[in-house]
Amino acid sequence: FEKALVENNIQFLESDVHLTKDDVIVVAHDYDLSRTCILDEAIVGSRKLIGEFNFDELPPFKTTFPTGLMEELTYVHHDEVNNSKFCKLDDLFALCNSNPSHSRSMVNIDLKGQ
Repeated sequence: FEKALVENNIQFLESDVHLTKDDVIVVAHDYDLSRTCILDEAIVGSRKLIGEFNFDELPPFKTTFPTGLMEELTYVHHDEVNNSKFCKLDDLFALCNSNPSHSRSMVNIDLKGQ
């Protein structure tokens, strides 16, 4: 989100949000983490839904995964070390308010359920 706001000067964000087991609101499109996250069964067991994890337990994102928009569009993480973590909704709001040029950014929140 920081890259979108800072580097690309985006003024409007649409964000899906879900609730974790410990009641943290996270920004994520998928409630089922199978498409986007590394689900090591030895670590997470059979859990695969956001609501089955406390925030600090959420698994890391895969380096690449299909976007689901079109077959040829794939998300690719460009950093050498993939330390991407889920964004809390509070952190997204803080980012929008951290700089006067971002404070006018609009955020559309789509509340998702199971």
